Amino acid sequence: MSKSYKVSVIIPIYNAEKYIGQCLLSLLTQDLDDVEYVLIDDGGRRSTMEVVRKVVSVSTRSADVFIYQHSMGENRGVSASRNLGIERSNGHYLYFVDSDDICPPHALSTLYASAEAHDLDAVVGSYQLNDTIGGRLESRLLRPLLNLQASPYENMLHYRYGGSAEPWLGLNCWNCLLRRSILLINHLSFQPLSRGEDMIFIHQTMPYLRRFALLSDITYVYHYRPLSLSNFNGEVTVSEIKNLVDKNIIMGKLCASFTDTRYGQQALGEWGKYVMWDILTLARKRHSLRAALPVDYMSSLYIHPLKLQAILRLKRHRMLNLAFYLLQYVPSRLRYQLIDLANFMLKKRYAR
Repeated sequence: MSKSYKVSVIIPIYNAEKYIGQCLLSLLTQDLDDVEYVLIDDGGRRSTMEVVRKVVSVSTRSADVFIYQHSMGENRGVSASRNLGIERSNGHYLYFVDSDDICPPHALSTLYASAEAHDLDAVVGSYQLNDTIGGRLESRLLRPLLNLQASPYENMLHYRYGGSAEPWLGLNCWNCLLRRSILLINHLSFQPLSRGEDMIFIHQTMPYLRRFALLSDITYVYHYRPLSLSNFNGEVTVSEIKNLVDKNIIMGKLCASFTDTRYGQQALGEWGKYVMWDILTLARKRHSLRAALPVDYMSSLYIHPLKLQAILRLKRHRMLNLAFYLLQYVPSRLRYQLIDLANFMLKKRYAR
């Protein structure tokens, strides 16, 4: 019979030998007991897993560390890896961590204490953003909130998109302690995407959360790396770009499912920001894309789901969404010139 744990920490690992050691050390030295560590080897370089095994071998918690692979040692991406982690975990709560980030020693105990004290389905902590290029370390503190209502979905949307919206409430799966049974009972999992999978997952999960809390305590350190997969600067293959287009279709439909609420348009505006980043990525690969993807398939990406009047009423990311909206009316040759200029300006900014 499998041991029952308070928390299962799930970490997808792929070619992270530079960072995974520090990440694991921060998690293996947490001050909460009964923690399970579910590590998913996503078929990357052997040197990465050598670092993992070295760190685990000297830890007093090595018996609570479990390493899994996909069949045939395949590289199947972060979504499939997290889904495998959910399937193999035994904890009452789940906690997702990216392999290049770290957690303060009190992170799990702080989140778990709040969850247990109020019988919560989810607890989200504050975090620090470490800009590895600019050298900035910013604390992004949430305003504390304890929601014990029967239907918290509207309240969560209000806290994220309402008039007094909380700017640092991210739509990421990391730094969110989730009751595992919520995912299992409702058959919730990550979409097979290489980018933006967290935001879709969180929006799919929110309707099932009865009770949740937001904490001002810092429980996560997010390392911002502009050249990582989750940011727009990285080179992307044709198959990954197809994933980007598919993702935008999925998220557009998901946001449209609650456009009748007070905050649906604000959520679509938030998504528009991410679509614009994807457009910047797509433009750099357009010459190889023409032979790989149908023209109308690509053209559909430039259609904004909101009307102009709704975009002008957005409280956040109004200019990015307006630029996205106007692209559908610009001739294709001029469209790519404008996007190339935007790419050039952004690269120049990060080269400083």
